[in-house]
Amino acid sequence: MKRYLIQLFLPFLLFGQGNLLDELHQPEPLTIPVKNIFKGTRVVNLQSVEMVHPNILQFMVSHRFGTINDGFYTLFGLDEAEVRFDFQYGYNNKIVFGTGRNSFKKTYETFIKMKLKDQTDGLNNFPFAIVYYSSIFINTEESGPTVDEYFENRLSYVHQLIIGKKISTKLSIEVVPTFLHRNFVLQLSDSNDTYAIGVGTQLKINQWVTFNSEYCFRIGEYSDLYNNSFSLGFDLETGGHVFQIHLTNSQGMFERAFISETSGNWNTGDIYFGFNLSRPFQMK
Repeated sequence: MKRYLIQLFLPFLLFGQGNLLDELHQPEPLTIPVKNIFKGTRVVNLQSVEMVHPNILQFMVSHRFGTINDGFYTLFGLDEAEVRFDFQYGYNNKIVFGTGRNSFKKTYETFIKMKLKDQTDGLNNFPFAIVYYSSIFINTEESGPTVDEYFENRLSYVHQLIIGKKISTKLSIEVVPTFLHRNFVLQLSDSNDTYAIGVGTQLKINQWVTFNSEYCFRIGEYSDLYNNSFSLGFDLETGGHVFQIHLTNSQGMFERAFISETSGNWNTGDIYFGFNLSRPFQMK
């Protein structure tokens, strides 16, 4: 009788033991990086925490037209434009190199963007993405003997720590502490060093469209000849392109220009319509 009972319940015992062993050998939950905190590598002017993917060459071209308060005489600024373009290459998951050229003061730039930490979910989750950004700018405009005789007077530098978070499927935010140094300034009342904190947000409207905003607040001593940069815009994802359209009081599109040399004023309609257009190319 005992033998028949063992034969009857043996399959259930083995099945239960198998399930228990399977559970004991289940892998622990993975740490998963949070993707697509922002849609593009820039919010409007500010760098975002997004990186160009490894072995991808991204080409970005940007325009800022003239002030819209010039009315029909310049077709709300469309007769005038500053142009910027850059190339960025994803060396690996952590490092991006880039170079660009701006028609604003005929400025060349070279930069590096390094991912220090991912925002992650799961085991040992981390609440923020952290990226370091640094760039050097060279002003090649013919601007007088003071600059012409001393090449170092043409140089300026920026260092930023970009701290971003995807708060929900709809909302992302980043804070960007910034230090910017200009070797030469024209006015005695202006400072060579500028400290600022940038804030960028993205609100997802649907799968293809987001609403973006950013504000760069200068802190400490700074010149009252210039204003803080404030921008609003939309991102539209169309196939392999990200098309960004916006309004901003900054005509310059690189950090020295829009953080420390923004002359436009929203209160008087002294603002600029513009766009960024980026396209990635697979290199390997």
